[in-house]
Amino acid sequence: MFDIAPRYKALLMFPEDTYYGESMPFGSQEAAYKDTESVAYLNTKQALGDFVTLITDLERNLSAEACPVVLFGGLYGGMLAAWMRLKYPNIAI
Repeated sequence: MFDIAPRYKALLMFPEDTYYGESMPFGSQEAAYKDTESVAYLNTKQALGDFVTLITDLERNLSAEACPVVLFGGLYGGMLAAWMRLKYPNIAI
C-alpha cells in the first residue's frame, strides 16, 4: 500500500482509537479510566462516530469530498472497517 499510494495520489491514514496511545479523553489516562462514567465512550459505536468525524473533516479541509475513502484492516481494525461500511455506506467504500 505504501508503494502504490503515491501512484494514485492517495492519503494513507492509521487513526488510533480514543483511549489508546495519545488519544486520551479528559486530559490524562488516570482521568479517562477513573470510573464508569469516564469510560462510557470506550465502545465501537463511539469509535465509528469518531472516524466519521475524522474522515468528513479531512475531506472538507483537503477539498476532497468527491474522493473515495477505502477502509481496510486486520483483526479489530478490519471489524471497524466492515462495520463502517455497513453503518455509514455514504462515507466509505
